[in-house]
Amino acid sequence: MTYRTGAALLTILFLSHGIAAPRAAELQFLPAPEPATIEEKKQVHASPAVVTGDGKQHPIRFHTLLRIGDRPTQTIFGTVNDQSGNPVAPVKGDSLTEPLPDHTSLIQAGAKLFALTHIENAPGGIYISELEQAGDGTLTAVSTRPVDFSSLGGLWIPCAGIVTAWGTHLGSEEFPPDARKFEIMAGGAEHLFATDFSRGMLRYFGVPFETATTVQLKKHLQPYKYGYLTEVHVDERGGTRAEKHYAAGRFSHEVGYVMPDRRTVYMSDDDTNGGFFMFVADKPADLSSGALYAARWEPDASATGAIDWISLGRTDAAAIGKAIDAGVGIADLLDVRPLPDSGKCDAGFTSINQFVYGLGKVGECVRAKPGKELIASRLETRRTAALKGATIEFRKAEGLAYDEAARTLYMAISQINRGMLDADKADRGGPNHIRLARNNCGAVFALDVAADAQIGSGYVARSMRPALQGIPAKDGDPLNPCLTSAIANPDNIAFGAGLLFIAEDSSGHEIDRVWTWAPGAAKPVPILTMPHGAEATSVYHHADIGGHGYLVVVAQHPYKDLPRETEYLREMAKPEAKRGIVGYLGPLPPVKK
Repeated sequence: MTYRTGAALLTILFLSHGIAAPRAAELQFLPAPEPATIEEKKQVHASPAVVTGDGKQHPIRFHTLLRIGDRPTQTIFGTVNDQSGNPVAPVKGDSLTEPLPDHTSLIQAGAKLFALTHIENAPGGIYISELEQAGDGTLTAVSTRPVDFSSLGGLWIPCAGIVTAWGTHLGSEEFPPDARKFEIMAGGAEHLFATDFSRGMLRYFGVPFETATTVQLKKHLQPYKYGYLTEVHVDERGGTRAEKHYAAGRFSHEVGYVMPDRRTVYMSDDDTNGGFFMFVADKPADLSSGALYAARWEPDASATGAIDWISLGRTDAAAIGKAIDAGVGIADLLDVRPLPDSGKCDAGFTSINQFVYGLGKVGECVRAKPGKELIASRLETRRTAALKGATIEFRKAEGLAYDEAARTLYMAISQINRGMLDADKADRGGPNHIRLARNNCGAVFALDVAADAQIGSGYVARSMRPALQGIPAKDGDPLNPCLTSAIANPDNIAFGAGLLFIAEDSSGHEIDRVWTWAPGAAKPVPILTMPHGAEATSVYHHADIGGHGYLVVVAQHPYKDLPRETEYLREMAKPEAKRGIVGYLGPLPPVKK
């Protein structure tokens, strides 16, 4: 597929794939001002107003709720704690020197309003902050504290999330420890352990970062405790109950999106050689048991293709939790060997394109162990899916959002490269289902959903096609290798008020943006720009809270991800300017769902 297209050809592409002309959205945002100078690029810049269907213009602005290090009461927002509730002290070169705020849910519980914010580190955390809503809709944080995950072994790199229809916070754990690499490290591979996330995670168990060893790794850490959808229930007093959804599978969860039936959950896998998964719960609003499916997608040259769903079986959290508590390891579930240079596996083994950071070439020879298939499907979900013929070639599959009126699910893919190309080295060992042209600027894909009696869901995606894409620039601008008039490296997305909201985590734009796009429109509209080096994350539209709407947005790690040409700005920036920002655009006019 060729991605270097102009706006006119984009419109033709959309129409040829069946995306209708844009329908009227409930809200229309005026474009955000484009920062031009160094000083202007230090700040968040926002759309100045939104227009409602009656033509009235409502002024809006970006509001900061909390910044990392704020202390609305005695607790410091963003501090990561160990299993005993004590702050984990960061050390030089450690990611905790810069706690990373990510998805933030606004949750109404009784008469109170709370914000639940991911801290995307290992160890990670979730902060619950009580908010006060003024008469004009302005929100203020009045308290904050961490949610307790100690009974679940702590929290590993919590990433994106949603607010469920039943009023809970549904989060995720990204980049969990690979069990094969874990066993190699636990056997004494200090060179692998030195730079692995698991070394930092040991601090959750009281092991100092500087002196952590593989002996302590084996003693304290169980890799199968991480890599799940997580859910936090909030009561009207602000009390919390946390759980991990073992039945929905284990991989690098970006987000789990629950469809309107409250049973069907789509799950993106943010990694190199990731999959795309669907979980159908047995009961509405209860993700503790159900059937898991993995997608097989073989698109044509236009990046369009049917989706087949491969069953990984049905089980419940109790059965998987029992195996985890018993200390099951990868060798109990699968026979796994590195793929030889010949590319051929021994008889009885299947070659798959599993990629493990730090272990060299892509590819493994894998054989299922009889009687262990169901447990393996939830603890080794990606390997099991590959064994069964699913597509494990997606690259950085990110946010998910649903347009109920059009029955269209959207998925952001931040970069179309590596395993999504034809016969790339990342395809080694795999079936090479996806053979697209490279687009390092990424794209948003549309998936049509329909009822499926065999699967037992009214929301089964049966096809996938491009909807909106980033466009590589031709002028050689080192600061903006992707056109600034189009999206680049889409990450978190949300749908509301007839609009798709798109947040960038971009190496293609000097300044990351948040956009709105009316499905079918030729171009998106930029409504927020981030400070230098900050990722735009956690975009989420709340239609009506107390008579006001909100678009929650987080500016993660200002001054961190800078183009080489502007890296000097990091050293010049004051510590205050580097603190992540949790905020919202609004207050917005309310929108009926």
